[in-house]
Amino acid sequence: MTDPPKKDFFRERTPAQITKLSLLLVDEQGRDLLPDGTILGPDGLPLSLREARGPEFRGPGLVSRLLNVNPSKEALLLGSNLHHSTLTDPRYKRVDSTWATRKMFRKSYIPVNSKVRTLERAIMLYHDGVTPSDLRKEALSRVSKIPEEYSFFVGFSNQPVQGANKSFGLVNLWAIMVGAGIFVYTKQAPRNDGLAIPGPVNIEMDFSESERIPSKDGAVTNFSVPSTTSGRRRYNGSIYNIPIEDNELALPIALGTHTSWNSKFDPPKYLRWVKNFSFRDQSHSSNDFDFWLPHSVAGDHASVEHLVTKHGNVVPHDYSIIPIPSRFGVYLWLLSRNNLLVHDPDYSSGSKKFRNYRHARVGESSVLVMRAVANPLFGHDMILHCDPSVDGKLRDYPWGIPGINGLTLDNLYSKNPGFQ
Repeated sequence: MTDPPKKDFFRERTPAQITKLSLLLVDEQGRDLLPDGTILGPDGLPLSLREARGPEFRGPGLVSRLLNVNPSKEALLLGSNLHHSTLTDPRYKRVDSTWATRKMFRKSYIPVNSKVRTLERAIMLYHDGVTPSDLRKEALSRVSKIPEEYSFFVGFSNQPVQGANKSFGLVNLWAIMVGAGIFVYTKQAPRNDGLAIPGPVNIEMDFSESERIPSKDGAVTNFSVPSTTSGRRRYNGSIYNIPIEDNELALPIALGTHTSWNSKFDPPKYLRWVKNFSFRDQSHSSNDFDFWLPHSVAGDHASVEHLVTKHGNVVPHDYSIIPIPSRFGVYLWLLSRNNLLVHDPDYSSGSKKFRNYRHARVGESSVLVMRAVANPLFGHDMILHCDPSVDGKLRDYPWGIPGINGLTLDNLYSKNPGFQ
């Protein structure tokens, strides 16, 4: 049984549509490949194995190569999977790229507060003016020297420093980017888009827990967000531990921000295949993880917007663990979904000519964008920081298929008057 189609707003090029573009065969360093796998140097001549492994003929990087394609005419064809070879260990029953991607979603995160394990340390950092954004940047500095082709992180993790709940919060780039897209959709999509009325992300403050002390535990918001799939109902959930007071517990509360889903409805299917996916070598149970989905990220954006605009409180924005990506970061994500194919021997599409060609999986797109985040050439602020003077408001971001309706890198900012 095939899944229902995506709403028009979230449609992506199909692999068949991408194959109609001019395909550029490349390796993980962004170097040109011949069909037999031979790597070409900058002069177009084949490289020996020794030359290909040496520093002299390093490629520009997959991120830079993808950003340089003409989005309406060209696409990259990556000659290998975008996951670490150790994730297809033959000791496990499931060894294909789907299995590897799901394992990345459980294990491949950069710990944001690995050096902030106690409440006292978090309070000390608060007095030094440290925010969750600063902790992300510091964590990135520890992995920025890893060569791009050996970096397989999909996002960030954080762990509470107060209270009994020590579940790791897992925030991946797929959730960050598509969550931003869902929020944009609720602001831009027509009210009668066919099979579902998008409506806003509905937010209400939850004061049902009478013993809850906002200054100590943060606020709780309940959210209702639309699905990205045609004909699907809205999803309902809650965000807990949102800092709302600028006191010494703001940073400790932020590190414990987490989400849950309304028990009356099934959560999005992605939560089931991540939460219920176990490994023989894992040291934590499924209950030790709080996995953020795009829908919960959209709920967090709406919660922060509600608290800022309705209550004049900027603390939730300043101490949010969920970054607002830049327009450039969103554009890179959209390129990875619409102008990139992967040659995967484990995959068969049924097409004789392109049977091993597939979309990059969302975990692989997350790896690609995380490489840009960790790369000093781009960096955290260029990908995961919304500068209002340049990017404007998230609600006004362009979203779609690169190369269509003028969505290109050259005019990424031109839709807003006064922007470059």
